[in-house]
Order: sequence, then structure tokens, then C-alpha cells
Amino acid sequence: PTAFFKSLAGQVERLKNGSSYIYFNDGELCKCNAISEADLARFMALCVSDESKRNAVLPIGGPGEPVTPKQQAEITFKLLNREPKYTSAPIGLFDVIIGVLAGLGNIIPSLKEAAEFARIGKYYATEDMVGPSFGEDTLEDFFKNIIENGMEGQELGDASIFDRNTAKSK
Repeated sequence: PTAFFKSLAGQVERLKNGSSYIYFNDGELCKCNAISEADLARFMALCVSDESKRNAVLPIGGPGEPVTPKQQAEITFKLLNREPKYTSAPIGLFDVIIGVLAGLGNIIPSLKEAAEFARIGKYYATEDMVGPSFGEDTLEDFFKNIIENGMEGQELGDASIFDRNTAKSK
């Protein structure tokens, strides 16, 4: 899949608490058409009975047009009935962080892993993740649900960049 809805929801709790939405550059990098877990499960079930889809790499995205981080923020602010507030960070910040961590990794070996995590973060912050559109569940409906009910059952654990405790807040 291109991305899961829950992987785009990391800032929802921050916005509920009045914080600004953080994106890189102008918020137009890394558009994606994320998919719900349920829609992906439906797609996978359909693939089981389709011989042409066996042993193949099958890109798949959720329904509708891909959205940018700025558009994701606009959806969330609209659902929260709040005026949008944004914080923009230059994408070059990753290069500085990667360089520092990689350099210090020569002295403190555990920082090499942190540098690799930053490289992966830069990739996901700059590359579009777009696949063929499939499914019925929308990102807006997912955001609405977690605004009302929290992230319980949608935890990202160590993959979370923002609040690692969002599942506990309701």
C-alpha cells in the first residue's frame, strides 16, 4: 500500500490541542492516496481468487485523488472547526541532522542507526506515495473518527514521530 490512514494521523492530537501543523517546505511534497486497513484487506481477498495477481507486486492506494500534507492539515482543521496554523521546516534540515548523526556515529556507534532513521524519514517526507485508487473508506472519515474516539487500536508504536501516547488520549 502507498500509506495507511493511521500513518497520516500523527498530528491530529496535536491539532486538537491547538498546535500548528508541521510540514516540510510548502506542504506540497509527498502526496499520497492512503488506504484503510479494511480496504486493503478487501483488495487482498479479491487478489486470492485472481490468478493474474498471484506472485506479483501490486501497488495499491485508497480512493480518490492523492493529498498533500497541507491538504491533510486542511481536512483536519476543517473537522476541528479551527483556523489553520502551520509551521514549515526546510527539507534541508534532514541533511543537516543526517550529517551530524552520521558524523557522531563514528564516535558513538548507536547514532548511526539514528542517522539511518533520519534518511528514511527524509525519503517519506519527499517522495510521492501514489498507487491505483481502490476502496471506499476516506481519509476524512478516518480523521473524523479519531478526533471523536482517539487512536486506540491504531497505535504506531516506535514508528510514531509525534506523540507516542496518542492512543491513550480520548
